[in-house]
Parts: sequence; C-alpha cells; structure tokens
Amino acid sequence: MNINFQVIFNNESGKQKLTELIIKEKKRFICMNRAELKTILKKNHVPDFKYNLDGAGRDDERLCLIYDNSIWQVYYSERGIKTTDKHFNSESEACQFILRKLVPFSVLSPDYKK
Repeated sequence: MNINFQVIFNNESGKQKLTELIIKEKKRFICMNRAELKTILKKNHVPDFKYNLDGAGRDDERLCLIYDNSIWQVYYSERGIKTTDKHFNSESEACQFILRKLVPFSVLSPDYKK
C-alpha cells in the first residue's frame, strides 16, 4: 500500500496516527480466526447455511473449514464429494480464503482482493 503521507498530513503526529491506524486494520484482517470470520460473515449478511466453520453439524452443500493433522482444510461438499479442496498452513489464511469466497467482492477491502 503506497500512501503519500505529505499529501494527507503535514505533521509527524498526523503521520504517526495514520500509520498506527493502517497497521491496526491490517492486523485485524491478516490475523483472522474462525470467531472473527463468523462475525464478519454475519455483518455482511452471509447466511449460516453457506458455511460450517467448526466441523459440527451438516457439511453438505456448504463451504467447510476443518483442522486435521496440523493443516487447515477448506472444501465445498456436494452430495458427499469434496470440491474446492484447499489446504492452508494457518487458520488465518484459511479464513481469508473463505471470506473471499462468501462475501461479495465489491464490499471487501483492497487487502482481500488479492
């Protein structure tokens, strides 16, 4: 993210505040866990039946997240067959993938559109 701080703020205090805000917001999205993802999905009106984040309950016809053998797995299950089977090293990466799949592209911040 390239920002010309001189255009936005003319003093060091303003630059520092903006830098802190950017870091705080990036951390909030970069270090996401299942609970935070669920909150974001609810705020964006994604129906509960579109996902299963805890491995309990139904796993068909929805995007699922499971942790198995030190790997985070995201898959879509349809009639017992897993598709969109992705593996991630961290919970945060898996949650970000799910977020990009379930929340309309236009409402996501630029950091998610990668």
